[in-house]
Amino acid sequence: MSQTRSVRIFLDEKTMGRVQEGKHNFFGIVIHSLTGAGLKVDLRPDTPEELEKSAEFTGYSLFYRRPPSHDRALDVRPAYIRPFWRIEAAAHPKDYVVAGKKFDPELIDGPVARKFHNYWRKRLTGELAAPQGGDRVLVALQGPLLEAKSGHAATQIQMVRETLSHDPYRKVVVRPEATAIYSAKEVAALEELEQHPRVEITLDALDPLLKAVDYVVTSDAAVAFRGLLFNRPAVMFGQADCHHILENITDVGVAAAFREVTVKRRPYAKYFYWFLQLNSINAGRGDAGERLLESCRLHGWET
Repeated sequence: MSQTRSVRIFLDEKTMGRVQEGKHNFFGIVIHSLTGAGLKVDLRPDTPEELEKSAEFTGYSLFYRRPPSHDRALDVRPAYIRPFWRIEAAAHPKDYVVAGKKFDPELIDGPVARKFHNYWRKRLTGELAAPQGGDRVLVALQGPLLEAKSGHAATQIQMVRETLSHDPYRKVVVRPEATAIYSAKEVAALEELEQHPRVEITLDALDPLLKAVDYVVTSDAAVAFRGLLFNRPAVMFGQADCHHILENITDVGVAAAFREVTVKRRPYAKYFYWFLQLNSINAGRGDAGERLLESCRLHGWET
């Protein structure tokens, strides 16, 4: 078989083991679908050396949760909530296919979307209905605290200070990343923030915090998307693929984002349904394999 009719799938050691044992549902679908379309599939470790060599391979490469590094490579990753997945050619979420689409709530069946939204909220959080928030705002931190990452409009510490400035009444609950290792300067910055009478710093679990606040401020799209389960709006300090229903300061400015975040009515259920069911691959459905192949074709693969 020609190399051009071959796909190399690059996996970390843990995922590789699960796939080889037949215990990874989604990659089982990937392999079955690609081989069914006449492509030869090889599993490779995602070491730096193997990933670099993939550029010399004349077939296709599928990276797992890694930005594609050449024009025959695609990235596969969960669409925030499993079993929903996406396949992308872009390196940054702001350039993903769904990010460039227009969300029109008028085209979405309301009862179907509400049933879908309620089902996943109950399954993932145990909540039958979206709870009422409190007089608090959650600021979820991501990455270095004193340097702005690529795609972020401010440092994480500046993000907290902007929240305090533009929301002068609510309590500000700051949640650092649970696994983050901060420098002495970053720890000092957090300790300084904690002296503010309206600031609370916590490592509590995310869902209980989301249930207890009025809205979210973050540069982490995964946290903002999780908040949609509880009908929580978000002010985003970073670029995201799920930008359609969020207040992004890059688009509207800081003042307008904070002004509008709790004022606008938002079709949470319709957006949740549109983003996941209509614009990702649901590995729990019988059409997952065909949806996967369609996504590969969209990015130029001959499947």
